[in-house]
Amino acid sequence: MGCLGKVILVGLVYMMINLLGAAKGCNFTLLGTEHKTGTIFLRTLVKALSENSCFGCKAKWIGHYQFPIEPSKQYVFSLRNPFAMVTSGYRYHKRGDEDVKISATPKTARAYFLTHGLENLRNKASEVGLPSFGAGETYAHYLQRVDERDGLLAQMLRNEPIWLPNTVYMAQQRGIKNVLVTCLEESERRGAEEVYREILSFLKVAAPCGNKVVLSAVGNANATRAEHGTDRSQDAAQQEIVKELDARYFGGKFANASEIIDCS
Repeated sequence: MGCLGKVILVGLVYMMINLLGAAKGCNFTLLGTEHKTGTIFLRTLVKALSENSCFGCKAKWIGHYQFPIEPSKQYVFSLRNPFAMVTSGYRYHKRGDEDVKISATPKTARAYFLTHGLENLRNKASEVGLPSFGAGETYAHYLQRVDERDGLLAQMLRNEPIWLPNTVYMAQQRGIKNVLVTCLEESERRGAEEVYREILSFLKVAAPCGNKVVLSAVGNANATRAEHGTDRSQDAAQQEIVKELDARYFGGKFANASEIIDCS
């Protein structure tokens, strides 16, 4: 089958799935996240929804969402203050859980998520005075080798081309009827269970199904948070460094985004 035939086949399958969903009165749900902002928080909710047959719709987790909002679907976006995104990303990648060579270019979808932002880092590192990269050096090794300031600046260059504008885009969807925008900071203040219940109410998942889903999601979130979370003891000081770097090298781009995203 040629490329055109495959495209047509995929389109027909997608159309049939949507027609079946419409016949059930079901709105397909996309839950979009950005970087680690909602990887744990929303993906665990999607997992809980998929594991409970009482939920009649298809829930899908995707990251880096920047597509037109379709009126027939529901969207839940989990955002985070962009300064916190930088400091969290810096600590996470420095640890080396998702290590990748700085010279890497994406060849698969999985590789794309691991390597995005690296091209911007390679192109602009010398402009902002960052130390050069070693041959075949990984991003984690680089962060471990340079000082904290340079490491945070490197992470800002990774966030700049994709994570930052995508998060701004999602924030700008506030007020649209079929879109719910949440902040990770809000779930931390109010507790994951309360925010999960708010999301399920938006998705019109009624009790007792909602109760089952929430209990499952909270358990999943606690387990994965313990595995992927980072030490935030230096976060406030690191965010001050990021703010200074933003003013010096990015013209306040991250600060402007912070105003739009409005998560603190």
